[in-house]
Amino acid sequence: MNIRKARERLGLTLKDLAELTGLSIATLSNVENKKKVKPETLAKVVNTLIELEHYEIGL
Repeated sequence: MNIRKARERLGLTLKDLAELTGLSIATLSNVENKKKVKPETLAKVVNTLIELEHYEIGL
């Protein structure tokens, strides 16, 4: 999953995603730029995006 493309496809800014996940914009930027982050941080971002995609398509 390309985190940036998924976020943009949902029409979210980094600030929006930061508010939804409780993570900082800097941390989300690190995730999107494939810098080293904790596995639980990556999981939180991916799970949030998957939930939003499911909500958007009505699953």
